[in-house]
Amino acid sequence: VCSSDLTNDDDSVIVDAITALSHSMNLKVIAEGVELQEQADILLSKGCDIVQGYFYSRPVNATEFEEWYFGLQNTNSNVVNMA
Repeated sequence: VCSSDLTNDDDSVIVDAITALSHSMNLKVIAEGVELQEQADILLSKGCDIVQGYFYSRPVNATEFEEWYFGLQNTNSNVVNMA
């Protein structure tokens, strides 16, 4: 599903079907490639359990992630954006 077409009826039906099938099998739904707030909002409203992509962070290596994660724990911040 092209993330820029989430308002397209066909793409919307595909997201709904994947989400329903996955949840019926007790699986979590993870949407990848999210670049815009609107995409995240639509996918979450359609039942996706987790969304990830450049909207939240560029890809980082393990060292960068650990520095961010442990820094976050030390500040008690709820920030999830690493970009």
